[in-house]
Amino acid sequence: FPYTTLFRSDTTDAAYYMGTNRNKRSITVDIAQADGQALIRELVKHCQVFVENFKVGDMARYGLDYASMRAIHPKQVYCSVTGFGQTGPYRERAGYDYAVQGMGGLMSITGPADGEPHKVGVAVTDLFTGLYASNAICAALLARERSGEGQAIDLALFDCALAMLANINMNWLVGGEVPPRL
Repeated sequence: FPYTTLFRSDTTDAAYYMGTNRNKRSITVDIAQADGQALIRELVKHCQVFVENFKVGDMARYGLDYASMRAIHPKQVYCSVTGFGQTGPYRERAGYDYAVQGMGGLMSITGPADGEPHKVGVAVTDLFTGLYASNAICAALLARERSGEGQAIDLALFDCALAMLANINMNWLVGGEVPPRL
C-alpha cells in the first residue's frame, strides 16, 4: 500500500497547521471593527455553540462576551478557553502549553529520574483542554435539552493540566508527598 499517497508534499502549510485545522471550514472576521462585530452577532443567531480563546476581557471589549451573546441567543452554549480562567489572580496572564506544563506540575514528573524536568513532546495541555471543552459542550447541550437554557463554560489550560495529573496530584494534596520524575 503506497502510504505516500496519503500525504501532501505540494503544500506550503506547516504540518502543525494542517493537523490542528483538518476538516475545518472557517472565515476570517476582524472583531475590532464594527462590521466584524455585527457579522459575529448575526452568525450567533444561528449557532448553537460559540467557542473563543481570547484573553480575559477582550470579548467584552467588543460586545461579544457571554452576556452580550446570551441576549442575542439565550439557548447558546458559550465556551471560553483561557490560560487561567475568567477569574482569579492569574486571569490576565496568557496561557501557553509549555508554561502551563511547568506551572501545573507535569514537567516535574516527566524526564529522567536523576535529571532535569522535561516538557512532554506534544502540547498535551492544549489537547486535554480541547477534550475537556468538547465534553463540557456536550454536557451543556444535553442540559439545554432538559432546561431550555444555554450555558457559559469557563475552561482554563491550568485547570485541565492539574486535572490530568489525577492520582499524582492527589498524593501531594493528601500526604504532601512530592512525586518523583517518572
